Amino acid sequence: MSASGHRTPGTGHPPVRADFAAWLRSREPAPPPDLAAKLAECLAAAPDDLLRGASRAEAAGRLGLARLRTAVARRDVSEEAAMDLLAADALVTYAFEAAAEEGADLTALVRRLLAEVGT
Repeated sequence: MSASGHRTPGTGHPPVRADFAAWLRSREPAPPPDLAAKLAECLAAAPDDLLRGASRAEAAGRLGLARLRTAVARRDVSEEAAMDLLAADALVTYAFEAAAEEGADLTALVRRLLAEVGT
Protein backbone atom coordinates (compact mmCIF):
# COMPACT_ATOMS: atom_id res chain seq x y z
CA MET A 1 0.00 0.00 0.00
CA SER A 2 1.12 3.51 -0.64
CA ALA A 3 1.30 6.14 2.07
CA SER A 4 -2.26 7.07 1.10
CA GLY A 5 -3.36 3.47 1.63
CA HIS A 6 -3.81 2.61 -2.04
CA ARG A 7 -2.63 -0.54 -3.72
CA THR A 8 -0.47 -0.49 -6.81
CA PRO A 9 -2.96 -0.36 -9.72
CA GLY A 10 -3.58 -3.70 -11.38
CA THR A 11 -1.40 -5.77 -9.05
CA GLY A 12 -3.37 -6.22 -5.86
CA HIS A 13 -0.06 -5.99 -3.99
CA PRO A 14 1.42 -3.20 -1.91
CA PRO A 15 4.33 -1.36 -3.58
CA VAL A 16 6.79 -2.89 -1.08
CA ARG A 17 6.27 -6.27 -2.77
CA ALA A 18 7.19 -4.94 -6.21
CA ASP A 19 10.13 -2.96 -4.81
CA PHE A 20 11.44 -5.97 -2.93
CA ALA A 21 11.03 -8.23 -5.98
CA ALA A 22 13.03 -5.80 -8.11
CA TRP A 23 15.68 -5.53 -5.41
CA LEU A 24 15.97 -9.34 -5.21
CA ARG A 25 16.37 -9.58 -8.99
CA SER A 26 19.18 -7.01 -8.83
CA ARG A 27 21.39 -9.04 -6.46
CA GLU A 28 24.85 -9.87 -7.74
CA PRO A 29 25.83 -12.56 -7.99
CA ALA A 30 22.39 -13.84 -8.86
CA PRO A 31 21.25 -16.93 -6.98
CA PRO A 32 21.08 -20.22 -8.89
CA PRO A 33 17.88 -20.50 -10.98
CA ASP A 34 16.14 -22.99 -8.66
CA LEU A 35 16.80 -20.82 -5.62
CA ALA A 36 15.74 -17.67 -7.48
CA ALA A 37 12.46 -19.39 -8.36
CA LYS A 38 11.94 -20.42 -4.72
CA LEU A 39 12.62 -16.86 -3.54
CA ALA A 40 10.08 -15.52 -6.02
CA GLU A 41 7.61 -18.16 -4.81
CA CYS A 42 8.17 -17.10 -1.19
CA LEU A 43 7.50 -13.48 -2.05
CA ALA A 44 4.41 -14.28 -4.12
CA ALA A 45 2.96 -16.47 -1.35
CA ALA A 46 3.56 -13.96 1.44
CA PRO A 47 0.44 -12.33 2.85
CA ASP A 48 0.33 -8.55 2.43
CA ASP A 49 0.37 -8.00 6.19
CA LEU A 50 3.78 -9.71 6.39
CA LEU A 51 5.22 -7.03 4.12
CA ARG A 52 3.11 -4.02 5.05
CA GLY A 53 5.29 -1.11 6.09
CA ALA A 54 8.47 -3.18 5.89
CA SER A 55 11.84 -1.94 4.75
CA ARG A 56 13.70 -4.27 2.40
CA ALA A 57 15.65 -5.60 5.38
CA GLU A 58 12.48 -6.24 7.39
CA ALA A 59 10.74 -7.81 4.39
CA ALA A 60 13.64 -10.18 3.73
CA GLY A 61 13.90 -11.11 7.40
CA ARG A 62 10.18 -11.74 7.76
CA LEU A 63 10.10 -13.80 4.57
CA GLY A 64 13.11 -15.80 5.73
CA LEU A 65 11.52 -16.59 9.07
CA ALA A 66 8.24 -17.53 7.39
CA ARG A 67 10.09 -19.92 5.09
CA LEU A 68 12.01 -21.37 8.03
CA ARG A 69 8.70 -22.07 9.77
CA THR A 70 7.50 -23.80 6.58
CA ALA A 71 10.65 -25.93 6.47
CA VAL A 72 10.37 -26.93 10.13
CA ALA A 73 6.69 -27.79 9.74
CA ARG A 74 7.50 -30.17 6.86
CA ARG A 75 9.25 -32.64 9.14
CA ASP A 76 10.84 -34.44 6.22
CA VAL A 77 14.15 -34.58 4.39
CA SER A 78 12.90 -34.07 0.85
CA GLU A 79 14.47 -31.92 -1.83
CA GLU A 80 11.61 -29.46 -1.35
CA ALA A 81 12.42 -29.20 2.37
CA ALA A 82 16.05 -28.54 1.49
CA MET A 83 14.99 -25.76 -0.90
CA ASP A 84 12.86 -24.23 1.86
CA LEU A 85 15.90 -24.16 4.15
CA LEU A 86 18.10 -22.68 1.42
CA ALA A 87 15.49 -20.01 0.73
CA ALA A 88 15.18 -19.18 4.43
CA ASP A 89 18.96 -18.85 4.70
CA ALA A 90 19.18 -16.70 1.58
CA LEU A 91 16.37 -14.40 2.70
CA VAL A 92 17.85 -13.85 6.15
CA THR A 93 21.24 -13.20 4.55
CA TYR A 94 19.57 -10.70 2.19
CA ALA A 95 17.98 -9.05 5.23
CA PHE A 96 21.43 -8.16 6.52
CA GLU A 97 22.62 -7.09 3.08
CA ALA A 98 19.60 -4.81 2.75
CA ALA A 99 20.09 -3.46 6.26
CA ALA A 100 23.68 -2.57 5.42
CA GLU A 101 22.55 -0.82 2.24
CA GLU A 102 19.81 1.03 4.13
CA GLY A 103 22.17 2.06 6.93
CA ALA A 104 19.87 0.30 9.40
CA ASP A 105 20.84 -0.68 12.91
CA LEU A 106 21.92 -4.32 12.52
CA THR A 107 21.67 -5.03 16.22
CA ALA A 108 18.07 -3.84 16.26
CA LEU A 109 17.28 -5.97 13.21
CA VAL A 110 18.77 -9.05 14.88
CA ARG A 111 16.74 -8.40 18.03
CA ARG A 112 13.48 -8.00 16.06
CA LEU A 113 14.11 -11.17 14.05
CA LEU A 114 15.05 -13.17 17.14
CA ALA A 115 11.91 -11.92 18.89
CA GLU A 116 9.85 -13.12 15.91
CA VAL A 117 11.50 -16.55 16.05
CA GLY A 118 9.92 -17.02 19.45
CA THR A 119 6.41 -16.31 18.15
